Amino acid sequence: MIGRSGDRVIGKRAWRAAGIVVLALAALPALAQKDFPYGWHQPTKAELGKRGNKGLSLRADFDGDGKPDTAVILTDDRGRAVGVFAFMTSTSRWFKLDSEAVAELQHWSIALARPGTYETECPADEAGCKPGTVKLERPGIQSLLGGKATLFYWDAAAKAFKRAALARLDVKVQAG
Repeated sequence: MIGRSGDRVIGKRAWRAAGIVVLALAALPALAQKDFPYGWHQPTKAELGKRGNKGLSLRADFDGDGKPDTAVILTDDRGRAVGVFAFMTSTSRWFKLDSEAVAELQHWSIALARPGTYETECPADEAGCKPGTVKLERPGIQSLLGGKATLFYWDAAAKAFKRAALARLDVKVQAG
């Protein structure tokens, strides 16, 4: 469309389309968090059975960027596996932390690991491992399965999660 002065004028449809594109782009980070990794979904009521949904998700700032991140237990679309995933808001990226057979869904939960020092042990299949402690400056994720606990915590230098087998469930050596 050309205006009276000979300049091109953008029509209402073009402005409306441009506005929709801008809104869609602005919504991408929010949409990314709601979409789960490809091939995974929130457990259905049928998959949960009598277990209920307690201990399936938590939110905390795992990487210290001031924005809440999310940890969830998801089921794969083929019905074969269940896994613990973390969505990092700073990178808009999912991290797969662990997975097991789908039957473990009935016994698996996650909980917040508060900052502090945690005693660790060595899993039987890890040669050369030495028990010790892990000091968390930020919250982490405790994965609880079959009487064993695994701690997942963010390593800023590696920009990835690390894992440690906990010597005891939800026990810190000392706060801070």
